[in-house]
Amino acid sequence: MFLSLALRRIVTLQQSQIHSFSTSIVLFKGKNAGGGESKSSKRILSDADLSATSNQWPLLKTQYDKFLIELRELYSKQIQLRTSSLAFEELSVTIPPNKKAHQLKELTQIIQKSPQMFMIDMARHAQYIPNVLEAIQKSGLNINPQQDGTTIFLPTPKVTREHREELAKNAKKLA
Repeated sequence: MFLSLALRRIVTLQQSQIHSFSTSIVLFKGKNAGGGESKSSKRILSDADLSATSNQWPLLKTQYDKFLIELRELYSKQIQLRTSSLAFEELSVTIPPNKKAHQLKELTQIIQKSPQMFMIDMARHAQYIPNVLEAIQKSGLNINPQQDGTTIFLPTPKVTREHREELAKNAKKLA
């Protein structure tokens, strides 16, 4: 025990005698004379604290929770690595006479021809093809629709790094 205390003292004495030496230019700066932000402790507010300060807190919390649920559903439908027919079926298409929004599955049938190709047959509602094409392009699904008469072909992109980066950009747009 005595030996370990003696060794500690010797080591501290040796360290205190070592001086730093540098050949580079030393820049002297004055001390900051205060005026900066003081470090205050951060306090996390609970629901009880917020409800005590505002009588509308329960209403705001329910609205926030509804918004989060809608955002999760939107992300789960539109931001997927592999595009599914559900993403197209839930697409909102604005119809011109009364500017009413309809889901694509209400207007037509979506068929998966292969794992990389979807087909939309617009024979019954051919007048709405431009509206459907516009809705697909604005959806952020990274799909380039190809029209052949009254049929729209939707080739799904392969999962690559660029595709994942594009999905991340689209997620930021949706948020």
